[in-house]
Amino acid sequence: MKSLAGLRVGQKIARGEKFVEVGETSENGGWVPHLHFQVINDLLDLGTDFPGVARASERRVWASLSPDPNLLLGIPADRFPVKERSVVETLGARKPLLGKNLSVSYRRPLKIVRGWMQYLYDDTGAAYLDVYNNVPLVGHSHPRVVRAAQEQLALLNTNTRYCTTTCCVMRRG
Repeated sequence: MKSLAGLRVGQKIARGEKFVEVGETSENGGWVPHLHFQVINDLLDLGTDFPGVARASERRVWASLSPDPNLLLGIPADRFPVKERSVVETLGARKPLLGKNLSVSYRRPLKIVRGWMQYLYDDTGAAYLDVYNNVPLVGHSHPRVVRAAQEQLALLNTNTRYCTTTCCVMRRG
């Protein structure tokens, strides 16, 4: 994004007035050109130190302070990323694809969307220590585990029916 130099806190911008320009990919750190535009109703006396992110537990408060900026911008809906499926929609799509023996646990199932090191994260951003079935795991995106898996897959990828020279070998490091 091109510089916002010259703008002042509280400065009014006239309708249609250009106040920022989205740069090319090369100017944008390799990212596809985009803009983060946030409207904040109450800065909570934080001024320019207002945080750019919030915990999942603060989502409701955050949303009440930051209404949808598209109410002002009017960007067409087809320009937005596809909306994530809800937990109910995800369960509905999952059901015809997986057998009944692969059931979902919990009355209110978690929708896990990513993992990092020993944690899983749900669609609200809440973190869970991954000890499913009492088996601790540290491999979600863990750089050493990913590297070891990549090295193994580059050498051989088979299942447990065969005895191989690489079976159960993982370097320590």
